[in-house]
Amino acid sequence: MREKIRRWLYDIEKFMDLQKYISIDAEGIDEELKNRIVEMENLAENLAKKMQLQYAAQFEEQKKRNFSVWLSRDLNGDVLESLSADCCLDKEYRSRIAIDYNDPGYDNDAYAAAITIWHHHGTFFKRFGTLFDAAKNDLEKEIEEMLKNLLD
Repeated sequence: MREKIRRWLYDIEKFMDLQKYISIDAEGIDEELKNRIVEMENLAENLAKKMQLQYAAQFEEQKKRNFSVWLSRDLNGDVLESLSADCCLDKEYRSRIAIDYNDPGYDNDAYAAAITIWHHHGTFFKRFGTLFDAAKNDLEKEIEEMLKNLLD
């Protein structure tokens, strides 16, 4: 239980570190932004594949089976196979690097860790988004840090 709480707090801390994200108001949500999101998601997918290969053996050595890193997309919390980067301007769309493994001591209903790439959210009257700031932060290093934390 303690490990579960530690991971949950780590995920929240990572998401809440506002220096790593750009807040975008309704006026900034346009086709130019969509191109940036698609570019970020492509980078994230490529890094996920690279990290999957690089860290699989280390997770296996620690008996953390079925290790996986991928780009997860959901709409209002529902993971749908039909979602693609083309849907990124839909309200409540979220993309993130997800990391998971089947560890008997861990609740498998949630990801072991995740880094949000883009989240388009809002209220009934106002919409806004949060985008990972790749200009100021190294996504690859962020993923590696998270993986190393899971291996500790």
